Amino acid sequence: MDRVTVVGFDDRARSHDALALGRLLTETTGARLIAAYSSLAPAAVGEGDLLSERMLADADRRLADAEALAGEPRPQLVTTSGRSPADGLLQLVEAQVAAGATVDAVVLGSSEHGAVGRVLIGSTPERLLQGAPCAVAIAPAGYAANAPQRLADVAVGYDGRPESEAALDAAAALAAEAGARLHAITVVAETPGVHVPGPLDAGEYVQYVATLHAHEAERARAAIERLGETPVELVLETPGGDATDVLTARSAEVDLVVLGSRGHGPLRRVLLGSVSTHLVRHSACPLLVVPRAAGDGS
Repeated sequence: MDRVTVVGFDDRARSHDALALGRLLTETTGARLIAAYSSLAPAAVGEGDLLSERMLADADRRLADAEALAGEPRPQLVTTSGRSPADGLLQLVEAQVAAGATVDAVVLGSSEHGAVGRVLIGSTPERLLQGAPCAVAIAPAGYAANAPQRLADVAVGYDGRPESEAALDAAAALAAEAGARLHAITVVAETPGVHVPGPLDAGEYVQYVATLHAHEAERARAAIERLGETPVELVLETPGGDATDVLTARSAEVDLVVLGSRGHGPLRRVLLGSVSTHLVRHSACPLLVVPRAAGDGS
């Protein structure tokens, strides 16, 4: 199977971060690495316009920079164009799929306006994170200078929903390929998100909540058991924790956080929910947001 990872590249520092993350992922998975410079299509800036000509002339120079930075083996260098940089990258993904390749992820750097060591999305990552047909990975600012040699610890948020099942599967596969430790993080709500059956006194309510928490824990354990021999640490956060805060704190301790996308909208598309939206702005390590699998029924 032809597996591909696409790195969006221009001449900004964030592209160096994306390339470092793309290299780490492809060294783990064996996928083919494509460094893609996405410019505006001539029609978007005016046919024969000087700006269009300069964009095309810059493409070779920028891709040469990508090739020099990437090291061995050399990435495939591609120039693409569209109505926006994000649109050009999406067209490249679709062309690769049409040619029979499996696109593991599109990798991007975060906004240069964010703090070093934090992810902060700009317009291109935001566009891709609201409709890409494959996983989207984002490297935090300054990642190229501190990228690990290998993935040693991969965390995944799990809450039992179909989108988190897809994230768990993706994280387990990646951890297995990397020989990494997988940390499945389940945050148990302080109060149940369901209707409490009938009037309960204080003691009965405490017992009812404890039963729900035990059910959540068992569901997470059952999901992990189906992964087979993948070594997994199940992290059950105590009641009162918030998923966004827990995962953000955990991002400072692992090499990658994997999240599922929201269970609404078209199948096999990345769509951000509240937790993933928070993480793409505050994570201290790279994020991998996976699309919802077909057949989820949402």
